[in-house]
Amino acid sequence: MMTMMGPGWGLFAMVFWIVIIGLVIYAVLLLVSKTFEKKENPALNILEERFASGEMDLNEFEQKRAALSKK
Repeated sequence: MMTMMGPGWGLFAMVFWIVIIGLVIYAVLLLVSKTFEKKENPALNILEERFASGEMDLNEFEQKRAALSKK
C-alpha cells in the first residue's frame, strides 16, 4: 500500500531507527566501560619516575609507596 509520502519512506524510517538505537547502545557501552577503567594515582606515577631516574633508593621508594597505598 502506498502512503501519501511515497513508497520509500518506510525503509527510511526503519534505517533511521536502527541508527538511533545503535547510537544509544554505543553511548551506554562507552559510559559503562569508562566506569570500570583503572584509576591511576598521579602521586604514585611521580614516585615511580623518581625511583626510575635514581633520585631515591629501593628502601625509600617502598616506604613512600606504602604510605601512598594507605590513603
